[in-house]
Amino acid sequence: MATPAAKPRTGTPSNRSLARGLGILRCFKPGVGALANGELAHMTGLPKATVTRLTQTLVAGGFLRYDPREQGYRLGYALLSMGHAVILDSDIVRIARPIMCELGQAHGLNVGLSVGDHIDMVYLAAVQFDQTRLTRRFAPGTRRPMYGTAIGSAYLSALPLAERAALMDAMRRRCGERWPSVHAAMRGCAHKMDEQGFCDMAWDDAVSVATPVLVPGHAPCVVNISFNVVARPENRQWRHLADALLASAARMQQACSGLYQGG
Repeated sequence: MATPAAKPRTGTPSNRSLARGLGILRCFKPGVGALANGELAHMTGLPKATVTRLTQTLVAGGFLRYDPREQGYRLGYALLSMGHAVILDSDIVRIARPIMCELGQAHGLNVGLSVGDHIDMVYLAAVQFDQTRLTRRFAPGTRRPMYGTAIGSAYLSALPLAERAALMDAMRRRCGERWPSVHAAMRGCAHKMDEQGFCDMAWDDAVSVATPVLVPGHAPCVVNISFNVVARPENRQWRHLADALLASAARMQQACSGLYQGG
């Protein structure tokens, strides 16, 4: 099992301020648009005065920009260059991407590589080989909920029990009244992970299948495939695709392990 990345201590006021500022940045997702201080306060649970101070600091640092037309904040351009640097500097992406392309091209699949960020999953890489164009298409940086997704369930299965429990509690708070049904679906995915080494979820005309990639000394990553089962009826019997996914994940894991073992 992979060793999770060390977490910084948050016992000092300065670290708490940093954590709160990062929490504000996490509120911005594709399609959300500009967010005012009041909206950010509601989303983070922080006092509006605290949010106002933090957004001013984030604007000064280039991490947020103020949109006077919308009277709210948007992510700053400094984050774009930082995100690009993350991808270019990632040995795991460099190793995984050719294997993802090989898998996707061989079977006509979309293939993604993601990692956990609090109670969301963030895509590090994605390749598109499903020519039906009816499956969801994600790009590096796309965020998906950890709950209610195959990639999230695969990620949770790779975590130590204490860390998993803390994330489940945070997800319960975010989901509110929806939690019982969400939790039931997650229990089903956890059972599949235990039995098969992968989990799957269907939506509309497509299926997503995911499994973790465990690298010693690094937080778990998740590789997933998605494919259409209506436009391509041959995909309805997709166990061979899951087997191909597991084989590709094992190749990624073996290749990446050498990076953290001096190999």
